[in-house]
Amino acid sequence: MRTTFSIALALVVAGSLAAPAQAQNSGNIFATATVLSSISVTGNNLDFGNVAQGQVKTVAPDAAGAGNFTVLGQSATPVVLSFTSLPADVNHAGLPLSAWQYMHDDVNSTGGLSAAAISVGSTFTGTLDASGNYYVWVGATLSAGAAVPAGSYTSTTPITLQVVYQ
Repeated sequence: MRTTFSIALALVVAGSLAAPAQAQNSGNIFATATVLSSISVTGNNLDFGNVAQGQVKTVAPDAAGAGNFTVLGQSATPVVLSFTSLPADVNHAGLPLSAWQYMHDDVNSTGGLSAAAISVGSTFTGTLDASGNYYVWVGATLSAGAAVPAGSYTSTTPITLQVVYQ
């Protein structure tokens, strides 16, 4: 009996020595987020001023009458901008709009900028300045038909600029 007990004890000891050591390791990570301030977009209308019947008038993005947007958000943050709507006319089929162009920068000046064509849905990027500002200027061409009645016209479709944090 002693021999059986000794063999059983030897097997238990050998089994426990032969079993690989089980190390326990773990690591931790945390969820983090930075909440940015809301983005606001304000603007001034694209204004062609007085246009004669039959006249074609262009307002460049860096000219008097250009439409402009000011974006305000979290300082020094990259943004993605896109035009989501552009009017086809100025509330009359005889006042079509075309040749849309824009300029953009984090400095409130068009000096030294080049105009680019606008297409609905295409995106461009920028970075808000240290105060959280970004600027976009808009121009287009208006062709007034010879039969358009005299009067004041405003587009029913807005020029819409969408801005999101990148």
